Formats: sequence, structure tokens, C-alpha cells
Amino acid sequence: MDLNQVLQSVPFQELLGTIQNKAKSESKDVPIYIRAIFQGSVDGSDESAKRCLETFKSSLNILQMSNLSASLISEIVSILLLKVDTFHTSNLMKITEYFVDHAKKESNFGSKLLEIFSKVLSCLSHRDSIVYRGEEKSGVNLRKDVITTLISDDVNISCIVELVSSLKDIDLSEDEMKLLTEKLLKYLPSIELIELPSYIYQMLLLSSKSHRQTVLSGVLSYFIQQDSRFQRKENEESEDLIDNGDEVLYRQSEGTVILMLSVSSRHDQNIGKEFAILIKKLQHKAELVFLPFSFAATLSLSQIHSNREDMFDSLKKSLSVTYQLKSKREFSLWVREMIPRSPDIVELVKEAIRSSKSMDGIMFVKD
Repeated sequence: MDLNQVLQSVPFQELLGTIQNKAKSESKDVPIYIRAIFQGSVDGSDESAKRCLETFKSSLNILQMSNLSASLISEIVSILLLKVDTFHTSNLMKITEYFVDHAKKESNFGSKLLEIFSKVLSCLSHRDSIVYRGEEKSGVNLRKDVITTLISDDVNISCIVELVSSLKDIDLSEDEMKLLTEKLLKYLPSIELIELPSYIYQMLLLSSKSHRQTVLSGVLSYFIQQDSRFQRKENEESEDLIDNGDEVLYRQSEGTVILMLSVSSRHDQNIGKEFAILIKKLQHKAELVFLPFSFAATLSLSQIHSNREDMFDSLKKSLSVTYQLKSKREFSLWVREMIPRSPDIVELVKEAIRSSKSMDGIMFVKD
């Protein structure tokens, strides 16, 4: 009796139950059982295809057990990664649906599930034509639909952060990158302060593919908005204007993001160059340039030699424009009536320095 006949003689649910029980008892036989089922289900029949699919999904559930050893997990993952390439398109889509459902129901993936999911998405994109839910699409377009679903409001933010970390390793199209960047920036205000640095860090890594300035501009705009709200708060008796945390936590997150920007720019000099371009565009608005995040990030990035000249030129230009305007206001009634009062640069700098203390003192990252 060959392996296929043995598998046919055993009720399928009993087979899956045996694997699950062995996994719960941390048996080293689990990978052997999984591999045997795959090897004995290659005759092309519908029954064998279903057996492989259900075993694969059951194995994904096993990987989420907390009692498994690292070596056991690694062996199971290796088996599943090899199996992904052999699935027919219909079953590949069912595995994709498994991951989408998981993202909607659970708070996280874990590195091993993400590794397998990355492989599934990659395989999906190489399929020329896929008929899914009555509609024919290319694998690339279907992958785009999957990504859109995964970064929707239905998915836990923690899952989205993990998903972004895996997507950076996938060869995404320009349209997919644009969609992903816009969606991630849209969610930025709703991210918990404690999760903000890791979320932005993943966006920075992803931006190495494209849309780097869009990401940096979105991050800068977010912190400018939040810093401006804190400024208003100081002059108002009102409830907290920053959700999900007080100013101390906000400044600590802000400082961590600045540190990430500085470290990232050492590995990718374009980050510093793109940030310098953004600050240059704002140099006529000192009230924005000298807000805590803008000012601290500019000073921190200026410590990297290749960024120094551009960063300081923008700061000097902003100061010059502000004091020239202040001088004109003093001597011209028309200017005073037509142009708003210039910000007090000294007070802005003092506020930035005060805020940097709550950022754990992050203002510079030295060479």
C-alpha cells in the first residue's frame, strides 16, 4: 500500500486531529506528518488538493501555538514555503483568504506567518490570469486588491504595521506603492503614540522603493500639526488636544522618530536630502520651521556632513526672512496692516529646546 492509499484510508479530520494533538504535546513528529501528507497527495485529484490545502491551513494554526520550540517552527515553515509554489491558483487564493481573515480577527501575525504570507503574495503576482469571484484578473492586480483589503479600516493597526514590514521585501508596482503610501499616511493620526515610532520606521524602510518625499512630507506635516496644537493648548484652558497620551509620551515618541530619521539617513543619504528640500520649501514660514519637531529634526540631520550645508542654509534663510519682515513692520503701517505679525523666533527656539528635554534630550546625533 503506497502513501496515497494510506492517506485515503484514514478519515481526513482524524489525520488533522492527530497532527494538532502532536503539536500540543510538542512532538518532533509534526513536520514528518505534514511532509508525508504533502508527498502523498500529488496525484492531481480533487481529494488530494483539498487534503494539501487543509493541511497547510492547519499547519498555519499550529505555528501560532505558543508552546512550539524554535527548531520545530523553523522546520514547519521551511516545509510550507516549499509547498506554496506547487499550489494551483484556486487554492493559493484560499490561502490568501486565510491571511486576510486572520488580519481582520487577530491583533498580530508574527514573523513566521508573515514570511509565508510574503511568499504567497509573491507567487500570486506571478500568475498570468486568475478567475476570482467571477472576475478575471492578472496576479499583479489581484495582489493589489489583497493589499488594499489588508490596509483597510477592518484590520487592526498592529497587523498593518507588521504587514508593512513584510511588504518592503516584495517587488511592488508603482501603483501599489502609491496606494500603500497614501493609506499608511492616512492612518498616521490614529496610531497610538507608543506605536508611532515603529509605524513610521516601517514607512521609512518602505519608502526606499519610491515615494520617499511623500512619506517624509506626510510625517513632517503630522508633527507640525501636533506641535501647533500643543502650542494652542498652552494658551487655552481645554481638554487634551492630543489623543491617546499626554505631552511627555508625545515628546518621547517624537524624539524616537527623530532618532530613526537620523539613523536611517546614514544608511540612505536621500532621506536627508529629501528632508532638506522640504525644510527649504518651508523656510519662509519660521513658525513652522522652528516648531519642536521641525527644528530638532533639522538640527539632528545636520550633524550628518552631507546634509549640513543645506540644513543650515534653510535655517539661516528662515531667520533672515523673519527679521527682515519684522524690520519692515516696524517702519511701515501698510506692512503692519497687510502682513501678520512675525513669530517670536527666540520663544520658538526656547520652546523647541524645552520640548527636546522631554524627547529624552534628542536634538543631535553626532558623527
